[in-house]
Amino acid sequence: MRAGHRPAHTTSIQALDLYDVMGELCGAGSSPLRCLSLGPLTDIARLLIADTRQGTSLGLKRWMHITAMGGALDYRRPGTAGHSWRMNPVAVQTVLAEAEPVTLVLSEHTFIEEIAVSACSPIYRLLASRPDEWARLLREHYDQFFACFYDSSKLHDAVGASPMLGRGFVRGSVREFELRRDARMCEGTGTRAWLSEEVDTPPIMAWVEHVFRDVQTTGAAQVMGRLSPEHVGSL
Repeated sequence: MRAGHRPAHTTSIQALDLYDVMGELCGAGSSPLRCLSLGPLTDIARLLIADTRQGTSLGLKRWMHITAMGGALDYRRPGTAGHSWRMNPVAVQTVLAEAEPVTLVLSEHTFIEEIAVSACSPIYRLLASRPDEWARLLREHYDQFFACFYDSSKLHDAVGASPMLGRGFVRGSVREFELRRDARMCEGTGTRAWLSEEVDTPPIMAWVEHVFRDVQTTGAAQVMGRLSPEHVGSL
């Protein structure tokens, strides 16, 4: 969302038309609209398409600075695109063709064991030691995931969001690549974006643990207020 913008009203954003909300934000200042995608790019693509159909465009493809967790140059299943992208390949094509700049935190750097949380991890043990309701909720969520799916859960959302939050954990550069119709990425030409190239995992784990430790003394609202000066939206 617009840096530093705080709507005066308290109307739930879910009850409003998203394009109208973006229009209000565009009129609220001159800084970029920072958009974070941690799943399919459907909503962002719809915004871009809606903008091109307006008599007077908001210019969202220039205003929106998009960070997306998705894509892979070396996906673990070479015959298919990553999960979020194969859910809506057309949306991927639309966003990468229309918007600039786009930052992509690739699957190679979010599906790694170094960012996994298990029942033996310091983060889980911290949650288990806290009597707070928020800690109990997170711990129970982990317990259900471990019982039903896998014995660990990766902090991919934290990695994916960290560039937008101004953290230096993920490093990369603007690169050109080929984007296929099914949203698979491969070495080649035709599409440009900022691509992650490496991730410094120990500071990420320490950062998340620090956030949870800080919550116990200062309160969640104060912690979130210090994470970034931005008002960040996730689409």
